[in-house]
Formats: sequence, structure tokens, C-alpha cells
Amino acid sequence: LPRDFVEKSNFPVQTSGNKSGRLTSEICRHEEREAVVLVFDVCNFTTLCRQEGDVGIATLMHNLFSAFDASVKTVPGLFKMDTIGDAYIAASWLSKGPGDRQTCHNLLRLAGVMIKTLEEYNARTGKDLHCRIGIASGVVLAGAFGWLQPRFHLQGPAMLMAEELEATASHDCVNVTTCFLHALQRPEPHDPSTHTHTHTHTHTHTRA
Repeated sequence: LPRDFVEKSNFPVQTSGNKSGRLTSEICRHEEREAVVLVFDVCNFTTLCRQEGDVGIATLMHNLFSAFDASVKTVPGLFKMDTIGDAYIAASWLSKGPGDRQTCHNLLRLAGVMIKTLEEYNARTGKDLHCRIGIASGVVLAGAFGWLQPRFHLQGPAMLMAEELEATASHDCVNVTTCFLHALQRPEPHDPSTHTHTHTHTHTHTRA
């Protein structure tokens, strides 16, 4: 869970004395926030599962996600929300301030790491593994939903848009919204990089 969410939330805790097995608190804080969300997905995953087998696909996804985890851990404010099958979801809060440009750069760099990780895997194994990535910024509802094994989730417009962008992205490309692109290109006050060009090996598509 993101640290600031835990510190501000009435997060439910199950105690040994609670014989019903239900959480001691029926209320968990949900809050509406601005965020930028990244959704990664492996292309042709069903076919890949048939080719690799159960143990092979489990090992592959573990190694990929572990590499992504290592990158996420090095960036302050960036957090892993979930993995669902072959999907990896990461996000970061937006403050509507000067730091948002760097936040968007961090997500785009993570996308670059993901694509490079697959390229290195293909070069090492001779496989032909590809991915799609969607990144969107906007409003999300953050919280833990349900009381049985509650997990932190993001819902709302930005989450839905990131999923849609991923589904329509080209192979090994990053599909982003115009809003995200504008935030990425917005100069920051007293930022020495304002007059330089930032280069990245990721291919981005934009969508309004």
C-alpha cells in the first residue's frame, strides 16, 4: 500500500479475538485523487501459456515482474498497484504542481524499462515476446474494496483510460493521452532541463 494512504486511512485490521472472521472495521477510507496510471500487458499471452507450460509461464512472469518491481522501488512516489495475470499496473499521485512533469517522466521511463526488459529476454532466449503499454492521467478513486483479504485498488476514469490505451496500443509501444503528453512537456520553474531535449527509446502514441 502507498504509505500516505495507510497513514491517512481507517484501514481495517482483523484480530485473533474476532471469531466471526470479519474485519473489526467495516469502514475503509476511499478517496478521490489525481494520479497517473500505467498498465502493461504481454501480447498473445494465451498462446504463450500453451507454448511455455504452467511452470515456464509462472517463471517467466515472476522474472519479468521482479525486474519491474526493482525499477519501481527506486523511484520515490511510484508504487505498484497490482498484477493481474500478465498485466502489471503501476501509478503515482499528481499534485497539480511543478513536480507533475517529473512524475510523468518517471512513468514513461518505467515503460521504457519494461520494453527493454522484454528485448533483453528475447535476445537471451531467442523468444519473440512483445507488450503493449497504456498511460493515462486524471481522477481515480483509491481504496480497498471488500472486507475479505482487502487489497488496495484504483478505480475511475484514469484507470479505465489506461486499460483502454493498453488494449489499443501497438506492439512494444506506449499509448498515452494528450493530457499526459502535455504534462510531460510542461516546463517547470527554474528547471535547467527546460532548454534541453529529453530523448527516450519508447515509441508513444497519443489519444485525446
